[in-house]
Amino acid sequence: MRGTVRSRTLLLLLAAAVPPAAAQDTAHVVLVATTDVHGHVTAWDYIQDRPAPWGLVRAATVVDSLRRAYPGSVVLVDAGDLLQGNPFATYFATVRPRLVHPIVDAMNGLRYDAVVPGNHDFDFGVDALGRAYEQAAFPVVAANVIRLDRDTTAFATHTLVTRNGVRVGITGLTTPGVMVWNRARLRERLRVRPIAADGARAVERLRAAGADLVVAVVHAGLEGPSSYDTAGVGPEDDAAALTRLAQPPHILVVGHTHGRIRDSVLNGVHVVQPQSWARSVSVVHAWLVKAASGRARVIRIAADEIPLGDARPEPVLARHLQEVHDEVRNWASRPLAVAEGDWGSREARVRDTPFLDFINAVQRRRAGTDLSAAAAFTTTVGLGPGPVRLRDVAGVYPYENTLRAVRIDGGRLKEFLEHSARYFVTYAPGRPLIDDAIPGYNLGSGGAPSPRRTRSRWR
Repeated sequence: MRGTVRSRTLLLLLAAAVPPAAAQDTAHVVLVATTDVHGHVTAWDYIQDRPAPWGLVRAATVVDSLRRAYPGSVVLVDAGDLLQGNPFATYFATVRPRLVHPIVDAMNGLRYDAVVPGNHDFDFGVDALGRAYEQAAFPVVAANVIRLDRDTTAFATHTLVTRNGVRVGITGLTTPGVMVWNRARLRERLRVRPIAADGARAVERLRAAGADLVVAVVHAGLEGPSSYDTAGVGPEDDAAALTRLAQPPHILVVGHTHGRIRDSVLNGVHVVQPQSWARSVSVVHAWLVKAASGRARVIRIAADEIPLGDARPEPVLARHLQEVHDEVRNWASRPLAVAEGDWGSREARVRDTPFLDFINAVQRRRAGTDLSAAAAFTTTVGLGPGPVRLRDVAGVYPYENTLRAVRIDGGRLKEFLEHSARYFVTYAPGRPLIDDAIPGYNLGSGGAPSPRRTRSRWR
């Protein structure tokens, strides 16, 4: 693959790569990471049907430039949530599966060294996940995903690669929240255990296997409150537990939260998190001193983040994906209906709108319930006016969420409403009305049929 990267970015990386003591027998390793790609392989927004500043085709250009700058030094990893999240991913999971999944095909082209499954990678089921990775030229690593029928790990616990004589050990872990969000798809087949204990054992295995540079790639945030009851499941974001080990990993790549960490040092561990949707890559430089025994010792680590918006799509990979890109684009442009009036989501979190009324009406009809609660995932999409295409509907909820009907009483309904209302704060002059700590997609707006059409039916 060939391509170009902005020269000033590459010069900065070259400057950062000068070893601290040239006279020493040092080795240099460059770790490159992506996370939460969510199907964004091409440089195209399939919702808006226009070019976009993201995609693995752009990442390929940067990775190729780094490999030319540092021959034999680059290690490429991903922290999960690859196979779901946009029309490209949905099409090849549910409409037209291929022998070689186009996302995996692209990653083979980039020559990834290790990939960790994210929670959304299970959204289409265990079998679909397995089929997608059957043709992968890279190992899938997850030390805490267990096959229940064999009581063994479903994926490799770790992998070892050698760069410049340095043995780089990579282990992966997945948030146990999968057991909440996708438990119906995992039931009696897989269990995702808490991160801390299995992560500690995986790091120990890497050191015992002779890894000089230990990398933990975790599809979870560093720490913080979980979005579910953790009893019997484990914390959602617990990657920081690995930094508190007696012998922690040298580098920690995190994902899941769609945040950004350029280079943070926690308990001596360098932590990075690139932007989601392949809008940037993390680049971590590690220098090691080689001993006469052949082992190497880490002496310095420095990390940075390279945005991909200005990187040109790698031409060979882009041409390779052109056919599947056109196929998805045509599918996403299919007309489904015609909308009259304002069906936008811009005000859906602050007032009653036809947009959410329609979604709640569909959910009630499908589930056969009296009430429905739905959130406006984003306030930048809409249906119409005019033709409503498949891509418009896909933009409303980009993730494969599960519709569930549950029986509740008045007390639980009140609790739900109060919990949802945390999005807003009590009014005070000069004070914001919204709590920025509460994601807008957690504000559930309810809907009920008119009294003449009420049905007392529960499932």
